[in-house]
Amino acid sequence: KIEERLKRGEQTILFLNRRGYAGFVSCRSCGFVLKCSHNSGEGIYICKNKELLNERKVKRILNKGLRQDFYYICREWPYKNIKPRILMEQYMEDYGSGELNDYKFYCFNGEPQILLITSGRFKGNLCFDYYDMNFRKLALTWGRPQSNIIRECPFQFEEMKNICRMLSKNILHVRVDLYLINSKIYFGEMTFYDGGGFSEFNDPEWDLKLGEMLLLPVK
Repeated sequence: KIEERLKRGEQTILFLNRRGYAGFVSCRSCGFVLKCSHNSGEGIYICKNKELLNERKVKRILNKGLRQDFYYICREWPYKNIKPRILMEQYMEDYGSGELNDYKFYCFNGEPQILLITSGRFKGNLCFDYYDMNFRKLALTWGRPQSNIIRECPFQFEEMKNICRMLSKNILHVRVDLYLINSKIYFGEMTFYDGGGFSEFNDPEWDLKLGEMLLLPVK
């Protein structure tokens, strides 16, 4: 069944028990990513070349991630009672950039307002570039510097915005993350806690600008 789904261009997620019978599982015909289900950042292994795979190193990385209780870092309650598991996903990257092109849409009251595009995540020079909904770059910095990349508006930009409208409908605020990989759109995640709720804009003016986008219900 997994092979059939891959032929249709679909993805499959494998849930591996923390202490299961199989000591190690890997995809034999494609790159893959192993990561924990209950945290963010810790316990991730990206395999591009299986000939260089170090099984002992992989187990060490994953066991470290499985021991982490991510809830206690920023007190994000959705992480509190998640049972630690290991996820296995197909490795994907854009042929043109050689990266995972991440498009993060800040949606307010069901409407995308600001777009964040990340770059250099796996090259040690993570940069954040912000755009408005006409794909004009904004003078906004938040935690990371801007890149020098000159981007053209992707052909799928309107489709991505429509996806965000559907996913954020009737929600006061949520960040919807999409990936654009080889001209195909993939869903990443939705989060209410950008930066764990503790990160600050370099220019406080943007706190006001984004706050004005949030229309709270009148009781």
